[in-house]
Amino acid sequence: MPSLSRLACAFAVGALACGARASLDGAAATGDAGTDASFPVGTYTQCAFGTVSSGPFLIPSGFDDGATMTITQDGDTRTATFVDGSNRTATWTFAPTTSVSATLAPSAQSSIGFGSSVCVYGVGVSNESFFPTKFDAISGALTYQSGAVFATLDGELTSHADCGDVSAPASVWVGCTGGPAPVVTAPASASPFPIGEYTCTSQIGTHAMLDGKNWFITSGNGGVLTLTQTGTHVTANYIGDTELAGTLDLTLDTATTGNADASQTLTARCELAPTTGELPITAASLTAEGGTVFLSFAGTMSASSACPGAEKIAALVCSKK
Repeated sequence: MPSLSRLACAFAVGALACGARASLDGAAATGDAGTDASFPVGTYTQCAFGTVSSGPFLIPSGFDDGATMTITQDGDTRTATFVDGSNRTATWTFAPTTSVSATLAPSAQSSIGFGSSVCVYGVGVSNESFFPTKFDAISGALTYQSGAVFATLDGELTSHADCGDVSAPASVWVGCTGGPAPVVTAPASASPFPIGEYTCTSQIGTHAMLDGKNWFITSGNGGVLTLTQTGTHVTANYIGDTELAGTLDLTLDTATTGNADASQTLTARCELAPTTGELPITAASLTAEGGTVFLSFAGTMSASSACPGAEKIAALVCSKK
């Protein structure tokens, strides 16, 4: 189950704790250009998600135990169906742009929102009521790499509540691993990516085994992402975040999407401890949606770290400074 936004909490059967925390398999085969049917379909079984919004919402993020993302194909359409741990379903459709990327189509789609709006009638939880949200996606992308799929969406979060209707711009991401893992790549693109300096919110989901128990830990903070481009390559340097730091090199396949190059690491904070360690990246995606840039990634903490084997799925959700 994901923890609530702005909390660094962990849940395990029989235990609850709050604290902090979160090798690219070289995809070296060839893929076809354009709308290639090789964009992998199937079910991805380890998922984390998050929403970034300035509105008056109570928003969860992090690993969601039992959640899945299923990618299906119908002609030139890819459908991403996310089923969370409570069996709520969100569905988006995409048109492939390469064998490893797709764009939201049609360009406006509605789904459930992750989180609630809150009406407060007095002091104490007994005087609060919670109302569901709806997310209207205006733009979005779906990307694949090394058995992982990332959906990134930009739009508006709304809720019809007893104390008044509320709405605010919002950015949603879902990252899932444990899926089909064909070796699929796409031709590199030298199209200009929106480079520059960005202010980011980090949302990090961690799954770890501690004392024989499954722990699901949500953490996050904020930092600065600097993007530079040389030809088909974008370098993403992230600093200023107590949870995460480092540099990733990515290769573009369109003007708005790219995947990480092989054998890279970030520095991430371990779960329930102030120590940091090496996080080899198994998959990472860079996408631009309107004025928002997402850097999504998955990896497992190295054997030399203080939290060996801890799985992390996370995203940086960034806006131009």
